[in-house]
Amino acid sequence: KGRYISQTFFSTREEFAKQTQWLVKHKFNAYFGCAKFGDEDHREHSNAKYFRSLWMDIDCGEDKGKPNDKGKIEGYIDQATGLAAARAFCKKFNLPRPIIVDSGYGLHFYWVLTETIPRNMWKVLSHRLRDLAQSDGLVVDPSVFEASRVLREPGTLNFKDPKNPVPVTLLNGQYEAQSYDYWKNLINAPDPEEERDFIPRRLRPLMETMFEDRVKRFKTIKLKSAKGEGCPVRRCMLVPPATAPAAAAAPP
Repeated sequence: KGRYISQTFFSTREEFAKQTQWLVKHKFNAYFGCAKFGDEDHREHSNAKYFRSLWMDIDCGEDKGKPNDKGKIEGYIDQATGLAAARAFCKKFNLPRPIIVDSGYGLHFYWVLTETIPRNMWKVLSHRLRDLAQSDGLVVDPSVFEASRVLREPGTLNFKDPKNPVPVTLLNGQYEAQSYDYWKNLINAPDPEEERDFIPRRLRPLMETMFEDRVKRFKTIKLKSAKGEGCPVRRCMLVPPATAPAAAAAPP
């Protein structure tokens, strides 16, 4: 009762650790963002900028290891079975040793990179790792392979069952950090695509040439429309809704 989701951004590990302790004390689930976010204080995909690891999540439990109402198996019957499957997957593809976290019910895996990489470079590695796991039959949570993902913080408690909180513990803290190039070659990931803003900051050269003799000021367009000149569609858009003719949206 009275539970809510709150997101806070920190500049130091000390601030983060202090807040985590407060959350555990007051019986809140504590998560951390896997990416380094931008200047804006919001945890959205577009604001996840830089990365220093790859990660994977395996769900475990009796309800996960059996087909659901849609006939789909979403995990493994228990952590021991899930861990054995993950280790076999890592051995088959010669993956570096990961950090392993017992999330209370499932398992989280992290592969640390030797350098910080931008989202477009991280994306090709992460999505290739996801596809490789799924094609090999490893049952992973596909939604976790996203830039803005949060995962449980080791040393906290999992309050999925408030009456029986389960500790989130570190099973293996030793790891082998590898470079972006190492991972790209190891899992045969594609080259990253250049990320572009949804709205271009300027017109392409061809469009600039086409419009160089056109008037692009809204004030001029509005004045022309008031005289009955210019595009009928724009004239309709500038007329108040109560007086705009219903059939004046576009010429025949």
